Formats: sequence, structure tokens, C-alpha cells
Amino acid sequence: MDAKEFRQFAKATVDYIADYLENIRDRQVLPSVEPGYLQDLIPKEAPHTPEKWQEILADLERVIMPGVTHWHSPQFHAYYPTANSYPGIVGEMMSAAIGCIGFSWAHIDSLVTKSHQFQSALHRATRPTWGLSPDILRTIYHGAFEPLILYCVSAFQNILHKKWVQNKLIQIQRGFILRITKAYRTTSTDAALVIAGIPPLFLTAMAKAEISNVKRNGIFIEQESYLEVEKRSHFQLTGHPKDFHRASNTCTDRHEYNIYTDGSRLQKENDVTLVGCAFVTYYNTTEVHSATFRLAPMCSVFQAELFAILQAVKWSITNGIDSCIHSDSQSALQTIDDKYNLHSIAVEIRSLILKFEGRICLMWVRGHTGTEGNERADTLAKQAASTNSEYKYSTCPISYIKQKIKHTTTLKWNTYWNSSVKGSVTKKLFFPNVQDRLCCSQFSTTSFTPNL
Repeated sequence: MDAKEFRQFAKATVDYIADYLENIRDRQVLPSVEPGYLQDLIPKEAPHTPEKWQEILADLERVIMPGVTHWHSPQFHAYYPTANSYPGIVGEMMSAAIGCIGFSWAHIDSLVTKSHQFQSALHRATRPTWGLSPDILRTIYHGAFEPLILYCVSAFQNILHKKWVQNKLIQIQRGFILRITKAYRTTSTDAALVIAGIPPLFLTAMAKAEISNVKRNGIFIEQESYLEVEKRSHFQLTGHPKDFHRASNTCTDRHEYNIYTDGSRLQKENDVTLVGCAFVTYYNTTEVHSATFRLAPMCSVFQAELFAILQAVKWSITNGIDSCIHSDSQSALQTIDDKYNLHSIAVEIRSLILKFEGRICLMWVRGHTGTEGNERADTLAKQAASTNSEYKYSTCPISYIKQKIKHTTTLKWNTYWNSSVKGSVTKKLFFPNVQDRLCCSQFSTTSFTPNL
């Protein structure tokens, strides 16, 4: 199709759209055709030669429209007249024609302007109140300024190692850091960053880009080892929301079998981490079954709690037993309750319970209050963590990856600070290492900065 034919096709299409919207009231709102009606109206095989656009436009009315629900009809119950408009349609056409990705090398320069506009607007808004406190500014920085500047950072992560890009990002960051520390304009940016306890923006950008890459690829490399990353399940596996019952603090059904679950994460000497979980089954008041499971060291206690519930559900289904499963982890139960949460273990639990013909209830129990079943499950979970058995679950959580990347970012920041020739007074007298500053949780920047 050349430009001349495109003009003809586009004009005819615009006429068709205008006629459709003007006369939509006269169309039947809901289709009256049966599912699969298209099979008799379209060719069995794709054409070997292209069809004329006039034929395609005619097929739209003859083939497609009979199966369409006309959402913008005023006769439709869900009528929203603001959901579409002639200017919006033209805008969609222009957007498709331009096809701009919205990023180029000049994007870094545009961030400088965006930063100045943001800080100027904040300054004008807070001028009557003599500015904001450092804690509020820090919250605005992490919650609004940093996400604004680093939006879609993965698109330009390949140039973050270039010195001019790093200098630009630090230039963007400087104004906000000086406001947080209440420092003089002559204060070096490197020193102000350490005083504020906020890493250079280019290091934060690298960290966010790496987290994004790990989520997308599903693999995290740690000490030449490839760790599988926990991924969200597909939404179609969650089942229909109306079919699932919520966990509660009380269960009105009478269950002869009560199952108590627990997860444990132990921190031993030499930074050795042990993770395990367990469940124990009671028939009335008699313990009839228990099982323990060891998890990989990088797993979280949240994963251990969910995995214990999953194994308890599987045991109930395998034995065809109606049971009430008790857990002291509200976060795990809330994750299972949330029909929109796509955590893989929670989705599997919901799916198994929905397919089970019997009755499985989930209930919260307060932990460490002397409940026999809960205390027994806690003991078994700690024993499972300390065993040398094989790992029953070894998927790496995102929280662990963020913790490792944050630690790596701190080491990079410390190297950057040590190699900097600026901020010699701050470095020599107060904070020779970044870790020294990060350890000061009760540090007040406004009390410290004027004394530099």
C-alpha cells in the first residue's frame, strides 16, 4: 500500500467510524450469533494474494460486526459516554503514525529539566511554611522524586556506566540532597550524599535495572551460582473469585482433624541461615501425623509458612480428610485470601482447595501463646531447619535478591566514596566509610551539617 492508497483507505475508514458512532443507537446492542459463527464466514486458509481494502472494509461489517457487543450504545447498561471521543480516536491515529518510543540519548538531558521543575514546584509550595523537615523531604525523595527520574530505567541501563551519564544523574540529585541536609551550596555532593545516607542516583538506577532484569529473566547469579527466582503465576490459574472462601479467626464447621503449620528461619554463627517448616495433624486431641520440610537458605520465613500450608492441604486431599488448617502467619493467610495475589504457592493452595470435594478451612491462631498444636509445629519447623535433608523448596524470593543487590550497591558506593577527592573533611573526621554513616540510625543531618 502506497501513500495514495493509504489516503483513500484512511478516509473511507474515518467515514465508516463516523457513521458507526452516529447510528450506533440503531444497532442491536448484544450479538445474536452463536459461538463459532466465524468459521463459516472466513476462508479455511489464508489468501495467497492480498485483498483490496474495499473488500476488507466490507468484511468488517459483514463478518465482524454481527459478533460485537456495542459498548458505546446508549441502550447498553454499562454506557460510559466519556470512554471514547472523536479527538481520542484522532489521537490514537496520530500516536500510531508517530510510533515514538519516547526515549533517546537526549532523555538524560530532559531529566535535568524535569528535576528542576519538580524541585521548583516543591519549593514554591513549601515556601510559606519555611520549608519542610529533612524526614519529610526524604520521604518525598524516595516516594516521588526518585521514581519520577528513574522511571523505565531499564530502557537506558546500558549507558549508566558512562561517566557523563553518572555526572548528569548526580547533578539532578544534588539540589534535593542539599535541601535534605540543609547544607551550604559549597558542600560537595559526594559528602552531602554520605551525610544524607542516600546513595548516588546512578548506583540506585543500576540496582533498579538489575532487579527488573532478574524479574524478567527469572534467574539471579550469586557467586557463579544460578538461582531460580520466584515468579508470579498466570492469572488464569487462580480460578473464579466467587468460588473461594476467606480465611477467618473463627470456623463455624466442626472438624475432627485440625492441622497446625509453622515456618522457621534461624540465623546461626558465621551468617549461616537455616530454613524449615512443618505441620502436625490432630484427630480431636490426639496427634496422628506430622511432617517436616527443609528449605534452601535463601528462602524467607514467609515462603516457609506458605509451603507448610501447601503441604498440609496436599496431605488432607491425599487422605480425603475434611480439616481446619491453623497458621500463626497472618501475612500468609492474607496472601491466600487475596484473589488478585499471584504468588505461586498461594495460587496452588487456592487451586487445590477449590478442586477438593471435601471441606478445608484456613484459620489464624495466635502464635506462642501456649496452643499445643502451634507450639508443636514450631518445634518441628526448627528441627527441620537444622537437619541435613534435601531441600524441598529452593526458589529464591525477590526480597532476598533486593537485599543482595542493596548490599552490592553499598559496597560500590563505598568504593566511589573512597576514590572521591572531594569531601575530605567529612571523610577524614567523621565518615571514612559509608557503612559508618549507615550504622547511625538516629543521625540528625540538621545538627551535623552546620558544624562541617
